[in-house]
Amino acid sequence: MKRAAMLGCMSAKESRLLSLLVVMILVSQPTTAAEELSGDDEFSDDSGPNPCRHELVSQGWLDRTHGWMSRTVCGPSRWVDGFFARPDDVYEDAAGTQLRIVGANRWQDNDDDSSEFNIRGKVELPNLQHRLSLVFDNENDRNDELRDGLDTRPEEVGQDDGGFRSALRWAANMPDRMNVDIDVGLRSELTTFVRARYRWFTPIGKSLWAFRFTQKGYWEDPEGFGSNSLFEFDRPVTLNTSFRFSSEYELTEENNELNRDWYFNQNARLYWQLGQRTGLSYSIGLDGYTDPVAAVENWRTSIRFRQSIWRPWFFWELEPYVYWPREFGYEGISGVVIRLEVQAGLPEWEPRSRPAASSG
Repeated sequence: MKRAAMLGCMSAKESRLLSLLVVMILVSQPTTAAEELSGDDEFSDDSGPNPCRHELVSQGWLDRTHGWMSRTVCGPSRWVDGFFARPDDVYEDAAGTQLRIVGANRWQDNDDDSSEFNIRGKVELPNLQHRLSLVFDNENDRNDELRDGLDTRPEEVGQDDGGFRSALRWAANMPDRMNVDIDVGLRSELTTFVRARYRWFTPIGKSLWAFRFTQKGYWEDPEGFGSNSLFEFDRPVTLNTSFRFSSEYELTEENNELNRDWYFNQNARLYWQLGQRTGLSYSIGLDGYTDPVAAVENWRTSIRFRQSIWRPWFFWELEPYVYWPREFGYEGISGVVIRLEVQAGLPEWEPRSRPAASSG
């Protein structure tokens, strides 16, 4: 009852911010029927293994049907991961040097305004058959942890302390839909860290659902050991929309010392592909700790409009949001974030238009 009341009592100012959704949709271009996710080569490229590619055991109707179902489930998830890249994402499964430069400004109704400028990248090293690379970013080391950020947390834009992180990454040779990599690196003030990560993606039976599991184990100086588990469930809703539910859990020595025990983060997100280079997502989520009392620290909701303009590698974003922090008695705080992003070397995961069928 309390949660429903909290989510339903937005102020007029918060409602006006969320109504920017209408403006976002008006400036976008609709997706045509030619962009339907079908065909064996819809995501083919030279950037690395393709989890949407399905090897047929035979050419029988049963295997062809199963292959089509696998591509239908995987395709929307792959577009989401490529177009709505997470803030700290650089495509580990793609070869070559990659770079993301993101500038953002945040305005909040409590005058807690801020801005940030972040550089994240990966440089492939000519060693071990492209399995060794240098990864780096200038994100703050206060809140990046080594956890999986579930898309954006707009209220945290600009809350950095000028930190950095760099590491040598070794990626193991694994089958499609599965990978393992290990980072050994430095953070701010020359503190060290080691992180191992395992990721697995698979369709769920004969349904339209897909499942992705990510497990991390890491050690940081001086915080100590930590473990992070992320469970993600994807489902295409229509040809141009997909749904993702994410559930994240983390246990660290640092949180135990602070008597917080488990950290949890739950997120539900709906994605719309409005055009070849335009997308929209709506998110609602919460996070918190299980000790000393199991409680939600933050409720949040946001609408994120993203579009490639001028050049395919140049993006802008508008993200109005509202969040309810426990420290302020769950009183709603609204704001908006504007981002500009330049990419270099990242693959473009887009559905390719199929040629129209001939009348003959």
